[in-house]
Amino acid sequence: MENNNASHILKRNRLIRIFLAKQIVDKLNQPWNHFVCAETSNGHCKVSDSIQICSYGRGLVVVMGMPLWFNETEKSKLGRIHKWITDCHAPRRETAAILAEIRKKIKNPGVMKASTTIFVTSTMLLASVLVLSSW
Repeated sequence: MENNNASHILKRNRLIRIFLAKQIVDKLNQPWNHFVCAETSNGHCKVSDSIQICSYGRGLVVVMGMPLWFNETEKSKLGRIHKWITDCHAPRRETAAILAEIRKKIKNPGVMKASTTIFVTSTMLLASVLVLSSW
């Protein structure tokens, strides 16, 4: 019975992640995204009116709360994304290329870590609370 529950939870988490990934990709596709730089205590961010993309080093980029982990073979992608995040005057063409890389990573995350599961679970919990409170 426990394996069945665990399987059900994993399947539900996967479906929620797919739904959230679609929402984030739709936001990244908006042609009017104009980003400004922001610095946090632990990293750097690019922020628009509807998107926040942050780089925290050690292979982690967070897009609207969704953690994206980069492995050793993706270091060059991570480097380009981090450089773009810290460049407050990045040209539009570079911004478009970086957003395309981020969209691709969201659609095919490859590396999954515990923080991704925590993100999906906490989002699912928040959605449940919002639905229950609206009744």
